Amino acid sequence: MDYFKALSYCESFAANKSSMSLENMKTLLGLLGNPHEKVKHIHIAGTNGKGSVVSFIAEILTTSGLKVGKFVSPHLMRINERFSIDGQDIDDNEFTSCVAEIKKAITGHKELKNSLTMFEIMTCVAFLHFNKNDCDIAVLETGLGGRFDATNVIQNPLLTVITMIGFDHTKVLGDRIERIAFEKACIIKKSSMCVIAPQKYIDALSVLEKHAENQGVEPILVDKSAIVTKERSASSQIFDYKNLKELKITLLGNHQTENAATAVEAVSALGKLGFDITKEAIYKGLERAKWPCRLEVVNTEPITIIDGAHNVDGVMALSGFLRDTFRDKKITYIFGVMKDKNYKAMIQEIKHNAKEVYLIEMQYYRAESIDILKSVLNEYGIASRTFATLEDAIDYSYRQLSKDDIVCIFGSLYLVGDAKNIFLP
Repeated sequence: MDYFKALSYCESFAANKSSMSLENMKTLLGLLGNPHEKVKHIHIAGTNGKGSVVSFIAEILTTSGLKVGKFVSPHLMRINERFSIDGQDIDDNEFTSCVAEIKKAITGHKELKNSLTMFEIMTCVAFLHFNKNDCDIAVLETGLGGRFDATNVIQNPLLTVITMIGFDHTKVLGDRIERIAFEKACIIKKSSMCVIAPQKYIDALSVLEKHAENQGVEPILVDKSAIVTKERSASSQIFDYKNLKELKITLLGNHQTENAATAVEAVSALGKLGFDITKEAIYKGLERAKWPCRLEVVNTEPITIIDGAHNVDGVMALSGFLRDTFRDKKITYIFGVMKDKNYKAMIQEIKHNAKEVYLIEMQYYRAESIDILKSVLNEYGIASRTFATLEDAIDYSYRQLSKDDIVCIFGSLYLVGDAKNIFLP
């Protein structure tokens, strides 16, 4: 098996739907020798902020001298991005080796092969990779929800973290915030510490606290009132959190100071478990942490921002940042979105400052058609244009706009991943 055959093999599971059970994962991991039981884990769930919190925590732990695995999803440009150790993505040969081991284990188990999902395969690749390389600790985010997410086979995490919970994937998780919170809360385990980020919805926090209580866990709540922003620029922000003064991060937006504070509470909890996490490691790790396509400025003339906001709460954070940073300036948006998202509410969030919206015909089976999106934009009185490709939209905007204008690309991680690839030097 070569790398491209390994990719093809993984993609052959893409059409399979989740069984809403952990039995397939338990069976496959058993065939692989249960590699997930041989590495310590930090397990993270939530609607928004998971990837940023994973990155902050992983960087602090790496700076502390630990060998740290990181598993995130989805990828932006290459599947290898999902699996990294100390900031280095898995190489093609190692990825191929892990997939070949999985394929060998599945051989002869027809029912299992026919019911596994691609995300379950990806999660097993992560467990194998981290175990083979003797990671001291692995930081993993859930793919969707928590209760039946493939990563939830972890039974004894060192620590669980719940980031901000909002409305997303409602067809699977439910359309009530209490139900969504319950699904996420199911990663909280007995005898494991738990950190809960600031929550927008009080009912979500109540569910999380109740579930933690049922597990005999006293959660550590991030104190939003203790976050004091001192300075902001186009490239960084400086803030205080409790007794830690002038922490610096290069991720932008108010929500990122909350994500960073969540990471601080998480590594402080690890300190209580005997891990040597110094203040210096916290300062350096936070500043070094990167998370691509999150309010990322990829060009300056005109200012071009790409952001992975793909649900209402994410777009609210994006809109707030643009409003605070550029005040009343009108913005040209480049937009594409999946059918299952609440894109009407997303569009409503940008109508106050939208100069025009460029719609992209995304080549992805879940993408909403540009004709439907154009109709919604018309309802809100927002001018729009349609383009066959992202490159066409960017080229057109750069020909029409002045160097002082602003372009923002958002709506789908698939779209911003393509944008990131276009703007790579």
